[in-house]
Amino acid sequence: MERWVGIEEFPKYSVSDHGRIRQDDFDRLIHPRANQYGGVYVGLQRYGVQHVRSLPLIVAHTFIPQGVATFDTPINLNGDRFDCHVDNIMWRPRAFARKYNHQFKEPYFRTIEDRVWCIETGERFPNSFTAACRYGLLDSDVVASIEYMTYAWPTYQRFELA
Repeated sequence: MERWVGIEEFPKYSVSDHGRIRQDDFDRLIHPRANQYGGVYVGLQRYGVQHVRSLPLIVAHTFIPQGVATFDTPINLNGDRFDCHVDNIMWRPRAFARKYNHQFKEPYFRTIEDRVWCIETGERFPNSFTAACRYGLLDSDVVASIEYMTYAWPTYQRFELA
């Protein structure tokens, strides 16, 4: 069931946990667009003035607690920046978010194509990239965790070959 919550900054609009924005007066969905950097945004009006806001940021602020102040940028776990479902968004630092999004355009050249498992959770993955996407990590950090038996930042999880 889709849950709708009013947007505090824009009283005539609501956001859903499925990553959709609705204009409440007309029960009309607002269609997101991408800017020149691939960021997804929506145009919202307040007192007759048009404002542009990041869709993942609206969803994250509404539904996901921001644990650490430096984790200020939402990432889309599956790399699809239009998929703003609350289960697909996670807070990360801004510089990390840039690197995370970049790995979908230019994959890490040393991705491990063998089965990988997360020591802490016991989850198994077909490769290191899939494991990285599940936890919002860089593929290069998952590979380093496997090769050097260390932790992957920022979750401090450890990975091994399955």
